[in-house]
Amino acid sequence: MDKFLIYNTEEELKERASQEAIAISSPYQYIGAIMYTTDGKFALPVTDYTTLTEEEESQVVNEIN
Repeated sequence: MDKFLIYNTEEELKERASQEAIAISSPYQYIGAIMYTTDGKFALPVTDYTTLTEEEESQVVNEIN
């Protein structure tokens, strides 16, 4: 099942995606793609993230619109 975190701004999404890249020593600046929701927010696919906090886990959604 897919997991997404929703952000109000692209900057917030990029900051979180960058944290994951650093945590797993990725050669990439960001982990995940920017996806857009129909209500103007930003969704980050986090299905394979290894560093989700309990708070983030509670905010995960399984589908985006």
